[in-house]
Amino acid sequence: MSCRISGTAPLHAELSIPVSIESRGFHFMFKRLMRISVAHPLSLAAAMLAIAAVPARADFNNLSALDQSQFDKFATGLAAATHYKAITPAEPLGATGFDLGFEMSSTDIDNAVFKRASGGSFSDDTLLVPRMHVHKGLVKGFDIGASISRLPRTGLSVIGGELRYAFISGNVAAPAVALRASYTKVQGNSQFDMYNTGAELTVSKGILMFTPYAGLGYVHSEIDPVDGLGLAKQSVGLNKVFVGMTMNFGVAVTVEADKTDDITSYSAKVGLRF
Repeated sequence: MSCRISGTAPLHAELSIPVSIESRGFHFMFKRLMRISVAHPLSLAAAMLAIAAVPARADFNNLSALDQSQFDKFATGLAAATHYKAITPAEPLGATGFDLGFEMSSTDIDNAVFKRASGGSFSDDTLLVPRMHVHKGLVKGFDIGASISRLPRTGLSVIGGELRYAFISGNVAAPAVALRASYTKVQGNSQFDMYNTGAELTVSKGILMFTPYAGLGYVHSEIDPVDGLGLAKQSVGLNKVFVGMTMNFGVAVTVEADKTDDITSYSAKVGLRF
């Protein structure tokens, strides 16, 4: 399958990306997305939709093959990939503000553990998570947000939400500082139930059309396997740091890197922020 889109300058772009079912193909595809994210934001959105449409063909329904330490690595990797990633600066949107976007995240995982958990049908060394995000500004520095995603080739989907409070709104001289509380629920697997909660502190400062930001946080994840697998429920606590930048060219483009525990994720987002 391929995706091709073209238009007029300055958002003219042409993209043709084969949607490979092999790990190498997906890794190559995400690197292409990162390269085009700034120059061709509409192509990025089209490519995200193409990847999200790939039919699932691997399920993590072989958890009985894992021992407890491997299940812990599985839980940690899945938490790093599926916890709430806002991919946005700290500045509040204001009572009339909206932020609507499509994003793609790529998270490094333990290939051997995830392959074993799938019975050999999942051989990638990254988890790709395409998301659709919406944020709505409220009053007095508060924003709310929600996201929905479907992980290609895994059968998993994730829904999430956040409440953010910018206790320093920021101005020409001072940065914005915000606190975020978040929740995500992982669905689509018959062998476990899973949810993630998170708390983050973000600092950002706008400079013309660029808004760099950085932050730190904590992720708590609960993954509860069904009875009969010989596995105990896992409660995972992970520290997180992240840096990113939003560039507003009429279409807002954001790139972000985060490290959750010792697991790295890279994200790119394109959308409208006003």
